[in-house]
Amino acid sequence: MTFTDVLRACARRWYVLLIVFALTAVGAVQAHRAAEPSYTVTATLVVVPSPSLVQARLPTSGSGGLTTNPFNAQTGGSTLAAVLADALNTAVVQDQVLAGGSGAASAGWDNQAAQLVELSTVSSTAEGASDLMTRLVAGAEVEVGRVQLDAGAPEDQLFTTAVGSPADYPLRSYPDRLRSVVGLALVGVLVALLAAVLLDRLVLAGARARARRSRRRAARREAARVSAEVGQAPAPVREPVP
Repeated sequence: MTFTDVLRACARRWYVLLIVFALTAVGAVQAHRAAEPSYTVTATLVVVPSPSLVQARLPTSGSGGLTTNPFNAQTGGSTLAAVLADALNTAVVQDQVLAGGSGAASAGWDNQAAQLVELSTVSSTAEGASDLMTRLVAGAEVEVGRVQLDAGAPEDQLFTTAVGSPADYPLRSYPDRLRSVVGLALVGVLVALLAAVLLDRLVLAGARARARRSRRRAARREAARVSAEVGQAPAPVREPVP
């Protein structure tokens, strides 16, 4: 069956398309109304030296302005921000930081703003998204400290995190709404085409079958008439080949 045949079948059975499209529209409206919302909260952290680290770097300090923190003053904050963003995206850290929360969280690092870490949390409720952000901010501070301690930094000379931009109000969105409506519309179009083509083939097949039966009956009547005219018994009639 060619594309032209499909178009002809749809043109002949346009009422099937109309019915299926109407049902699809009703389903799409219901899917649009039934879509569940999600809530997103964003915030920004800055990796900065702690007051004790700043004091240790002062020329007047007891160490003469030196520190044993392996993350130096120039690039330490940027390096830690990148490491922190990667760590907060791992399942191991998230299982610890987000334990007890409901939803998902992510962190991002941009080398254009090297000491910033962008945080985002998503949940099915506004309270859940805000709670996740609170856990994420607190966990980020613990994680950045752990990274430095594992690298051999002294406990009193660490970089820490500070809130760059506070968590905003949970933003509501419907991420599944468009997918549901578009998916249902595509399924409706496919079902409408299949239904129109199948019905068209059934109707045409039935018409051909009725036409064959009509030809057979006409052939029998003609044979009976001819036999009656010559006074002979009706000769058997060969059935036309379908």
